[in-house]
Amino acid sequence: MQRIDLGLLLLRVGFGTVLAALHGASRLASAFGHHFGNEPWSFVSYVERMGFPFPGAFAAASALSESVAVALVIAGMFTRTASLLIAGNFTVATISEAAQGDPYELPALYLFWAAVLMMTGPGRYSLETWLAQRRHRVAR
Repeated sequence: MQRIDLGLLLLRVGFGTVLAALHGASRLASAFGHHFGNEPWSFVSYVERMGFPFPGAFAAASALSESVAVALVIAGMFTRTASLLIAGNFTVATISEAAQGDPYELPALYLFWAAVLMMTGPGRYSLETWLAQRRHRVAR
């Protein structure tokens, strides 16, 4: 059991850090610049071409799933819900990349990472588990 929990910790922190560093941080910075600084953000146009209504809102939701939701997963807090948001984002990304004939391995890997964490939860080495154990001790 301890190896599984260590594996889930490595999965959460490893994939989460890579996703946040390669996509989430820059996407979140672009979203802030667009929404609060009137800077252009080409991702909004891309979302609009995909046919989403309110492309600015959907682009911001994507940025939040790749940054805030990922930070929650890394910490192991609200892991299943955050993973669901990430999986939804990367389902769209995988389908979009595949439809364009572009390589879709990376978004598919993020999708499966999120799907695994939706099913398993964060494991023992997580903020969720620590807080639950602490509440249980206090309630006694």
